[in-house]
Amino acid sequence: MNIDYLYILFYYIISIYTYINYIAISSPYLVLRLKNFGKDNKII
Repeated sequence: MNIDYLYILFYYIISIYTYINYIAISSPYLVLRLKNFGKDNKII
């Protein structure tokens, strides 16, 4: 595998992870809904 491709893939995953965290922080309702979802399904 090409090293440049691996670096771009890693950067892409970090970007998506940061974007998801930004949405979760900017939307308290979404966070509460995810916590309730975890409790209902015994995940947390």
